[in-house]
Amino acid sequence: MDRQAEGQAVQRPERQQVEPPAESRAGDGSADGRIPSTTALLALLLLAAAAVAGWQWRERAQAEAELSAQYQRAFYELLSQVENTEVLLAKSLVAASPGQQVIHLTDVWRQAFGAQANLNQLPLNDISLLRTSRFLTQVGDYAYALARRAARGEPVTEEEWQKLNDLKGQAALVVQQLQSIVSDSDSGPLTWREVQRLANRRLGRGANRFRDGLERLELELTEFPTLIYDGPFSDHIERRDPRGLTGPVVSADEAVVIARRFTGVGEDASARVTGEVEGPIPAYAVRVERDGAGVIELHVSRQGGHVVWMLAERALGQPTVSLAEAVQRARDFLADRGLDSVEPTWASSSEGRAVIPFVYVQDGVRIYPDLVKVTVALDDGAVIGYEALGFLMSHYARTLPAPELDEADARKRLHPALSAETGRLALIPLETLEEVLTWEFPAHLDGDPYVVYINALTGTEEQILKLLPTGEGTLAL
Repeated sequence: MDRQAEGQAVQRPERQQVEPPAESRAGDGSADGRIPSTTALLALLLLAAAAVAGWQWRERAQAEAELSAQYQRAFYELLSQVENTEVLLAKSLVAASPGQQVIHLTDVWRQAFGAQANLNQLPLNDISLLRTSRFLTQVGDYAYALARRAARGEPVTEEEWQKLNDLKGQAALVVQQLQSIVSDSDSGPLTWREVQRLANRRLGRGANRFRDGLERLELELTEFPTLIYDGPFSDHIERRDPRGLTGPVVSADEAVVIARRFTGVGEDASARVTGEVEGPIPAYAVRVERDGAGVIELHVSRQGGHVVWMLAERALGQPTVSLAEAVQRARDFLADRGLDSVEPTWASSSEGRAVIPFVYVQDGVRIYPDLVKVTVALDDGAVIGYEALGFLMSHYARTLPAPELDEADARKRLHPALSAETGRLALIPLETLEEVLTWEFPAHLDGDPYVVYINALTGTEEQILKLLPTGEGTLAL
């Protein structure tokens, strides 16, 4: 035992030599039971990461909920507007007076316009809705054309009324199919998460009532003869070969560069070609995705790389921008893209957006066939839509004839009861696709505004438009 004690006495100083000083022991926290500093740092990092992950999850859930609400609102507004279109078409068919016909037919145009806007809000990349979109455009344009004729006192033929009745039947079919999408749901309201997944192309080709219902609608809709009226002087542009396409054929990669430049997005936005589009102007379909700012769809022509069409998909807030401000925003947008020789015509607004048609001006003459339409959001004044099909189909360097009648001579051809303003030269298209040089006279009669067009070569009264001022702009009928 003495040896053990002696051994312990010998070993005890050696253990003291390897122990750290008192301050070191206190510094690492091991002596008083505190967590070592490295472990504490890791714990703090884990807690911070968990907090960030939780915040991101809540933000994502909130964003998904807002997006789902946006899709649901757009879908049910689409359904309501197509229902209204069907009812208004029915009223138009039984209206006896031209005044009532004009009212109902222009309301058809408004509802169809709004329905197509809401259809474009839905993320339907994986579904081809060409017939549905074309139907909404066609029924609105056809009703608008008939409203113009009724306002001018021109009789509507039996064939035209039959076509209107056929469009009413197609509207009823669209309503029925949209309603079936809702009623087929087993879980109550539509599950818009499916639609979001559909937008991201993660949804399989299995059973999906939303997709299947819309695809059934596409199969059941029939095609109607083309009748396009993009304002008072747009004609059957799809019957022509495009005259405004200039430049060589561009590749898909070049189309992406053009789309980026046209939309002005930064490097953080992704852009890709999603397919090719046939039709009057063959084009690349380009999709631009902006982080947190929505999606922009464009068609870029294969020949020349011209932007034919653009639409920014996003929800619209309460209007704060006036129609006059929207016109200036649209004018600036076109000027920045090289289209500064244009003038706005009759702007209108609906569903929180303004649509402003612009006509090309050559040598001081308004060239109405060369039409560009710009859509401006009235909540912040941003340009969310652009359509240049009329311009690209019609535009070329024309040799304009010298007028045979000066303004004073043309003014003499106006009805004496009209109070006319200063006239200006304008080139307008006829139903035969011919173009005629005219004198354009804004005029008034008993407080009602009109525009009269007198042939600048022959003195013939070519066209009379009745302007209908509304709270949403001016309609030319």
